Amino acid sequence: MKAIFVHLSGSKRGKTEFFTNSKISVGTDPSCNLRFNQATDKNTSPFHAEIHLKECDYILKDLDSSKGTLVNNILIKEVVLNDGDLIEYGENGPRLRFRIKTEEGDVCKPFREMLADSMDLAREPYRGRKLTTAAAFFKNLLVEAFTQSSLRFKLASFFILFFIAGGIGTLFYTIYFTLTETTKRVEILEFESTVAEKIIKNFSGGVCLIQCSFSLV
Repeated sequence: MKAIFVHLSGSKRGKTEFFTNSKISVGTDPSCNLRFNQATDKNTSPFHAEIHLKECDYILKDLDSSKGTLVNNILIKEVVLNDGDLIEYGENGPRLRFRIKTEEGDVCKPFREMLADSMDLAREPYRGRKLTTAAAFFKNLLVEAFTQSSLRFKLASFFILFFIAGGIGTLFYTIYFTLTETTKRVEILEFESTVAEKIIKNFSGGVCLIQCSFSLV
């Protein structure tokens, strides 16, 4: 089994870590497996918590940390983690989405989980600001898609993006060609209009001369 931690906030915001250990130590101490930055993640203790794999369950235990450990916004001492749980190491400390993978080989995250994690990441404040924007969501989704997905998904995404880019390129070329042709047509019409005005002006002078001649007669 693999334990996956998607960092939604804190010093590792945007990163994803994987562990196959039966014991995962959590804290700011350099010896911890899941290590946080002591200067940035001030609400996380040096030896904050431990996660043990027992049979088929990941069990999270708080090690009497100064700010506590929250799972799904509830303060806990010891709890069995479920796929999708939201963990917070210290109140207002780094927040992580917990995932479990049971298959062997490379981790290939389902697309629905990529969407959920990208949305969570986009909603979390960054440097004191809320960035719930489409740009932040799609940026996170692209990172997830090309780092956590299967080879088949990556190839499919590449071809989809290729065809989209080709379609956009064709559209811009069509617009450019149409505008160029329209500009040429306008220039021709303006030239024809100028020539017509000159002819009319010259012809009008001749007509006036003939009219004056008949008047004298």
